[in-house]
Amino acid sequence: LPGSAWPVRRITLPTPDPTSPTGGATLPIAMPLPVAETIFRLRDDLTVEQPDETDQPSQQRWDTLDVDQNGDPNDTPDNQSDDQFFLRRQFRGDYSWFATVVPTTAQSLQALQPNDGNYGQIACDVSVVVFRKRDFTPSTDSERLIEAELQPGGDLVIFSRLTDADEARAEVEAAVDDIRAGTWIMLTGVNQTTGDFVMNWYRILSMDDETGLVRVPSDDTDRQGRRLMLIGPDWPAVPVPNSAGEFLQFIPNLRAGFFPDAISVVTKPLQMESTSLWELR
Repeated sequence: LPGSAWPVRRITLPTPDPTSPTGGATLPIAMPLPVAETIFRLRDDLTVEQPDETDQPSQQRWDTLDVDQNGDPNDTPDNQSDDQFFLRRQFRGDYSWFATVVPTTAQSLQALQPNDGNYGQIACDVSVVVFRKRDFTPSTDSERLIEAELQPGGDLVIFSRLTDADEARAEVEAAVDDIRAGTWIMLTGVNQTTGDFVMNWYRILSMDDETGLVRVPSDDTDRQGRRLMLIGPDWPAVPVPNSAGEFLQFIPNLRAGFFPDAISVVTKPLQMESTSLWELR
């Protein structure tokens, strides 16, 4: 995109729509929520019932089919002792995940197209982000962006450009609400050397307790913001000289993405598949 903005697109896997047959096939629709939950919600946090008698062992809860041995309904959904079929272990479903796919070069960006000759041949950076009790509805409560600049040593400055001090402070406070040390954040921007889009995930080691005036390196002014110390990959750019011949020791024009309850991130280079459910169409 022109100027200082650039896109982060949300995609979803297609699901056949059985209500719209066309020539013996079905048209794809956006993935329904129940289908998405089977893929993107983890089932490792099993539900265990603790008996009132402390000397008795805990019991694993199951989803059951509430019928008797003849297949007739029992009408006792809370009593599993008279059910005949155990379907699956019950789980809380507090853990979920999503993935970000980032082409690292212009060539790898073009190779995302299925008709490109390099499709499935060039790796992208794929990050899987694990959440605990995530708010699934996209909103300013669950996903926030704020302007940022990165300095040497993993020192990140987030700030607001609003001129009213109270409004600027409120914008920063809203961005870091429920964000604390240990949370993972997404940093997006442009490689100042090549012009390629960059998206990296970093873990917060520490963050200012309160919002106040911070020095913004790009325009050498004080703005309402906070400082964060990050750990993660090096930003892929080398210092470049400004008009005065001075080498910039910071990365300007970044956006910090805050996602409350992001607890773990793993990033690996992966190639797009061409013959599976995960194929990009």
